[in-house]
Amino acid sequence: MSAQDVADQTQQLGYALSRDKIANYESGRKQGLDVSELLVIAAALRVPPVTLLFDGHPGEDVELLPGQQMPIVAALGWFCGDDNLSDDAVAKTDSPSVELLRLTRRRAHKQRLLNTAGGMASDYAGEHDEANFTPAIELFLSTKDDLAEIDAAIDKQWSAILAGRKEVNE
Repeated sequence: MSAQDVADQTQQLGYALSRDKIANYESGRKQGLDVSELLVIAAALRVPPVTLLFDGHPGEDVELLPGQQMPIVAALGWFCGDDNLSDDAVAKTDSPSVELLRLTRRRAHKQRLLNTAGGMASDYAGEHDEANFTPAIELFLSTKDDLAEIDAAIDKQWSAILAGRKEVNE
């Protein structure tokens, strides 16, 4: 896409950035951008925003903070709170926020599984396929129970985070 194409897309998305501004980011003449600009440019390009921050081979080093180099994969892990990708040099992997991210990922996985199991159960019911319907509905019900447990854990974790924020602000 040309800088003008990206600018046009940002305008359609409701947060217009000029062609000159886009070109300055692209050429490196302007280094900093705010989060809103990052998000609208990523949306215009139809890429995950994090790829605009850490673009390159996962083994390449990137300057994450001034004077602090680390492989892109570790920077991605830190940025996304994914302890499978990052070491704990920057983020505490046992922090309440990281735990909330883990729970959120587990919930998303279980929600996809619930949708799949529900679709399978519906298909098997329509086909009067009792042999496959029963395991599908059992998977659906157990996954629904798992989701309820994860939701309770998310609520508990979120309450802990809010309590910590309140404590810091007092």
